[in-house]
Amino acid sequence: MNVNPRLRTAQKRRTRKAIVDAAITLLARGETPTVNDVAAAADVSRRTVYLYFPSFDQLLLDATVGALSQASVDRAIEQASDDGEARVEHLVRALHHVSPEVERLGRSLIRLTVDTNGAPNEEGVPRRGYRRIEWIESALSPLRDRLDPDRWNQLVRALAW
Repeated sequence: MNVNPRLRTAQKRRTRKAIVDAAITLLARGETPTVNDVAAAADVSRRTVYLYFPSFDQLLLDATVGALSQASVDRAIEQASDDGEARVEHLVRALHHVSPEVERLGRSLIRLTVDTNGAPNEEGVPRRGYRRIEWIESALSPLRDRLDPDRWNQLVRALAW
């Protein structure tokens, strides 16, 4: 069976998001989750967690950064007009105005990513986060109907790199 590479990439992004969201939920409850806890909450295997995150520390850092920055970025995009350019500008500004705590955690996450050489996975998708792709797609959403799927993906990837 031949699977469309775009569908496979989207599925991997959804799986990664489910893992990070599960970790965020467990952390928000004040728990100190284990790999098994996160895997169970995300409805994936322990092995799958490690396919997406080379270390459990990297997952916890990504989840923590996400929990601290998600609301402010979403709010910034929503406050922008329906103009794609303005929405991307709001996204960039929100990402550059982070608290020192989020910045410190972000630097730790980058260090962990660099320690794994930051090499893209086999589909060429960077190891760091699905979140920025979602934010970029949200910011560009007014343009989605005006672009064919190939041009849309090209624009999203260009902004993600």
